[in-house]
Amino acid sequence: MAGTHQANESFSAGSLSDRMVADAGADNVETSTAGGADASHSFWKSVYEHPGETALVVGGTALVVGAAIASRGKLAKLLPSAKNDVLLVEDSPYFGTAIKETLEQQGNRVTWVTGADDVKALKAGMVTAPNGQAVPVHLERFHAAFVDGDLAGKVTGAQVVERLTAQHVASVGISSQPAMNAEMLKEGAIAAGLKPSVFGALVNKDISVAGILKKPGAVQGQIDSYQARYLADHTIGERAGEVLKRAMKKMGLD
Repeated sequence: MAGTHQANESFSAGSLSDRMVADAGADNVETSTAGGADASHSFWKSVYEHPGETALVVGGTALVVGAAIASRGKLAKLLPSAKNDVLLVEDSPYFGTAIKETLEQQGNRVTWVTGADDVKALKAGMVTAPNGQAVPVHLERFHAAFVDGDLAGKVTGAQVVERLTAQHVASVGISSQPAMNAEMLKEGAIAAGLKPSVFGALVNKDISVAGILKKPGAVQGQIDSYQARYLADHTIGERAGEVLKRAMKKMGLD
């Protein structure tokens, strides 16, 4: 269940900025606690030999998706007053709150859901809201999506990405489990990375929804670059750490 991972994603306020990447991998069943960040980095190095290009060649259909995404980006430039609709699929309450607020502050309109009861419900457009209620969504209306791998209900992030890919929606995987990110890439995600890396890259504006729509093939390299710089200098993650701490404080988790 996804809920079992949420406790492992908690960060102590005093050391949050120093553990943004390494500790988020604590729930990764494929890496040890002591070497989570290094093991994840090695995994990425072997899977993403060409970081800006891999996501657009995996699965074949992603090339078509990339072209459709770029077209949406060009349309958005012609309509500068229009907000991009973003779907956030995340069952961690504090990461969900922090990512949603960050995306909204950057001018996007965000719909936050935590998963779906099962694949049948997902195909019918019924998903689960953060309050636990089932709500209808029209996936085709979103420009971009950020999708966790381990979700509430009986669907995975890869299954959500598969549905979004069919609707030509640009998806970015944000799982703390590299294997789940790899599955989302196979289903057509344009990029994927450890949750704190993607979140930190959003906060620092290394990546943006506008950039995802304009140059989807560049997003993986931007995420990987952020993580490499963070591992070399943890102060790069301080802003993201502060945003996450504020989200935790709102829920009484500080």
